[in-house]
Amino acid sequence: MHRPACRCTVPPFPPVLVHLPRGPITHLIAPAPAGGAESVILALASAAPERTRVICINQLAEPDAPELPFTTQLRAAGVGVDEVRCGRRQYAAEAREVARLLAATGSQLIHTHGYHGSIVGWMAARRSGLPAVATSHGYLDRDVKERLYGWLDRWVMRRMDAAIAVSRGVEERLLRGGHRRERLEVIRNGMPAPARLLSRADARARLGVPGDGPVVGWVGRLSIEKGADLFVQAMAATDPTVRAVLIGDGAERGAIERLAAGDPRIILAGQQSDAASLLAAFDLLAISSRTEGTPMVVLESVNADLPIASFRVGGIPDVLAEDAAWLVPTLDAPALGRAITAALEAPDERRARATRAKARLTAELGIESWLARVWALYEKVWARRR
Repeated sequence: MHRPACRCTVPPFPPVLVHLPRGPITHLIAPAPAGGAESVILALASAAPERTRVICINQLAEPDAPELPFTTQLRAAGVGVDEVRCGRRQYAAEAREVARLLAATGSQLIHTHGYHGSIVGWMAARRSGLPAVATSHGYLDRDVKERLYGWLDRWVMRRMDAAIAVSRGVEERLLRGGHRRERLEVIRNGMPAPARLLSRADARARLGVPGDGPVVGWVGRLSIEKGADLFVQAMAATDPTVRAVLIGDGAERGAIERLAAGDPRIILAGQQSDAASLLAAFDLLAISSRTEGTPMVVLESVNADLPIASFRVGGIPDVLAEDAAWLVPTLDAPALGRAITAALEAPDERRARATRAKARLTAELGIESWLARVWALYEKVWARRR
């Protein structure tokens, strides 16, 4: 199969020196081009590459189609990865192929992400007799289809050996859905290794930002739950000299383009495979999500010493204190605009809050402690199986 050359900038994730007595384990996901779950897997897998493999479900049936961007990114980071290609909605066939790969690699546990990965992974684990763990990164309830997928995901997760919730809000949702508390653990996403940042000038040139004035960044899928429309509305309350760059793509791109059409300050930069390397282009990161878990973009921005203005949504207030960011009520776009203005007018305070955020999160959510907590959960699961 043709494998395109990787053009992404891969952070230097060194193997983590913690006690990992068993393995290998296999992560399973049907990946998007980029996203929080993908960043979690990349960080966990590349921190312990000798003990970890990843299986990516590729729903393209054509055998000669290029591999998924996430597969390419994992290979470049030195992670063992396989793709499963059985066509769309071929869950049973995917489960059989995943079970075959689990046996071939000697995997001792499967860790799933997302409803598709959880359904296929649970079926494969039953075929293989292996324990299964699932991470819930959050849920959407915009329509009947998403509510059905969420219900299926929670139904499957209740039947797994353990589940990880990335925030207290996600934990509460799972408990309301009938998950057993003794098989559910909150493990917030941890700090990834720092990305190799481009210089401010190079990052701005890459994103098409003219001049050296203040720039607010926004990174995520262009989807309803990520609230790009609310960010565009927030920009209306900022100074005319402030520019905004949105990194990402998705189903809402057309709607966001129409909403931003009258504001030449707003740049839609599209999907960037190495978005974390571009954070030096910004003076501030804005988060306008309607729902969240513990987003990896928060941790990547803190790593890059980039201050944050955000809605007080999901697990964000659990990791960012009031003195370490600008937090405003969820869905209040004018308040977010005022917070952006306040932050940009106070460069010393921006630096101070970014420093506080980095000190706290490095101490509490460092990669070694994060990996150790995940593997400690695996140990509990293996112990129950004895």
